[in-house]
Amino acid sequence: MSEPINDPAGEFRDAVGSCLGMFAGWTEARWRGDGDRVHQLIQHLADLTADATPGPRRRVPRLDNFFALADQFAVIARDLDVTMGDRDDAVAVYVAATAATRQLLPSESGSLRNPVA
Repeated sequence: MSEPINDPAGEFRDAVGSCLGMFAGWTEARWRGDGDRVHQLIQHLADLTADATPGPRRRVPRLDNFFALADQFAVIARDLDVTMGDRDDAVAVYVAATAATRQLLPSESGSLRNPVA
């Protein structure tokens, strides 16, 4: 049985920080292998943000520079965080975003999980 999340925004920020720390050590070869999964997560976070606003979902462009994905991830994660603020549905969105972000972190075996099912 999992414990309830007391600070969903903080949990999300921690998961984002863990991913960004992990990305800092990635080589070009690693980005080539896992960049598409990072982009999937970026799109998922962008969709969660769009769903919390009156605007439509928009496709996040896939940048040619692999290393730019970390910056793109940081910006989209920050957009979600700012958008949610004190909204009534913030807890549910943060929980979903945190779960998706944590899926990108390595499992105990060291391999990445699929971020968005």
